[in-house]
Amino acid sequence: MGLLFGSLEGYGRSLRTIGLWGDDIADAKFFHDIRNRIGPFRISLRDTKVDREIASIGSQGEVSLYYRGLSHLDQTDRLLKYLTGLSAISWSSST
Repeated sequence: MGLLFGSLEGYGRSLRTIGLWGDDIADAKFFHDIRNRIGPFRISLRDTKVDREIASIGSQGEVSLYYRGLSHLDQTDRLLKYLTGLSAISWSSST
């Protein structure tokens, strides 16, 4: 995870939103210290090996994908399969 915007619980109107940027936010101790207090509304997922963003996902169901060639489409496909496996994304079937 390279970017996170979220509401921050526990501070009322004094501190309502937080934004975090980094190469791998999920690996940072600070993120683990506060993650239970954050209500994310946008995250960006990145490939840390090549320092590129794969996709940005919002809480209203919007997904932004960045096309940078066929290998990037493969990464995007693997990401969507992974999120589907976690039940973070559900797909409706059309009949």
